[in-house]
Amino acid sequence: MVVLAVVLVAIRFAAPSLSASLAVAGLDVSGLDAFFVAYDGVLPVAEALLSGLLLITWPEGFRRDLSLVPVLVLLVWEVAFYPGEVDSGYRLLQGPWASLPLGIGAAATVLAYGWALETRTRRAATGAMAKDGFRSLYVGFAAAYLFGSLRFIDYRLFLGSAPPSGWLWFVNYAPTLLLGSFSIYFWARSSLPSEPEAAWAVRTLILPAIGVVGGVFVAQGLGGFILSSALAWGGAYGVFVPTQVSLSFVGFAIGAFLATAWTLRGRLPGAVWRWVVGGVTVAALAGIQPFGGTMASLLGIMLGLTLAARGLLDLPS
Repeated sequence: MVVLAVVLVAIRFAAPSLSASLAVAGLDVSGLDAFFVAYDGVLPVAEALLSGLLLITWPEGFRRDLSLVPVLVLLVWEVAFYPGEVDSGYRLLQGPWASLPLGIGAAATVLAYGWALETRTRRAATGAMAKDGFRSLYVGFAAAYLFGSLRFIDYRLFLGSAPPSGWLWFVNYAPTLLLGSFSIYFWARSSLPSEPEAAWAVRTLILPAIGVVGGVFVAQGLGGFILSSALAWGGAYGVFVPTQVSLSFVGFAIGAFLATAWTLRGRLPGAVWRWVVGGVTVAALAGIQPFGGTMASLLGIMLGLTLAARGLLDLPS
C-alpha cells in the first residue's frame, strides 16, 4: 500500500513538468493533458479510499472514534468550496479574499486529522522525537496550506492598498521555507549526534552536501528554470530569486530527509520504516494546492499522515 500511495501522488507531482517538457520538444500533448486532468479528478477518490482502508483496519479500531467527526465536517466544508476552483461562477463566496476560507478549512482539516491520529498513537512506544516529528508533520502542512491561501488574496481590493513587499514575499515562499526547515531540523536532531566516526560522516553529511552542490549546479541557466517549474507546478513549492540560494536550500532539505531516512533505516523495523518514510514522502509529493487541485493535495497530505501514524503504532515497546 505504501508503494501504491507514493506512485499515485508522484504521477500527479510529475505530470505538469512532463507535459511541458514534451510540448517543448514539439510533441502533441493534448491527449496527455486530458488524461492528467481526469487523473486529477480521480486521484482524491483513490487517496480517500486508501486512507479509509487503513482506518477500517486500524489496530484497536477507529471506525467509531468521535475525533474524526470534526474532520468529516471540515471535509464537507472543503468539498462545498471546491467547485469554485474549477469555475468561478460556482464560487460560494465572491471577493478578493475568496481563497481565505478555502485555505483556513484545509489547514483546519489537516490539524484536526493529525490530532485525531496522534490520539490513537499515544499508547504506542513512541519516543519524544517520534511524537515531535509526527506533530511537526501535520502542523507544518497545515501552516503551509494557510500561507498558500494567503498569497491568492487580492490585498489591494481587500484592504484598499498593497501590503509591504516583504509580506508578499513571505506568503509566497513560506511553505517551502517552513517545510524545508522542519526537514533540516529533524535531520540535525536525529542524525548529527549519532555515530561520531567515518560511517556517520558519510551517511549524515554526504546527501545534504550533494543536495547543496546539485542545487547550485542545476540553478544555472535552463536547469534552474526546469527544477523551479517542477517544484512550483507539481507541488506549489515556490522558490525565490536568486535560485542558486533557494534551490540549494531545497536540495539541502531533500538531502537532509534522505539522510534522516537512511539513519532511521538502521533504527526502526523494516515495516515501521516503510510506513513512516513513505508517509512523509506521500505528504510532500501531494503538495500545497489552495487553488486548482485542493482536494487531491489535501487528501494526499491526509493519506501521508495516515501512513506515518500507522507506522508509529508498530514501534516495538
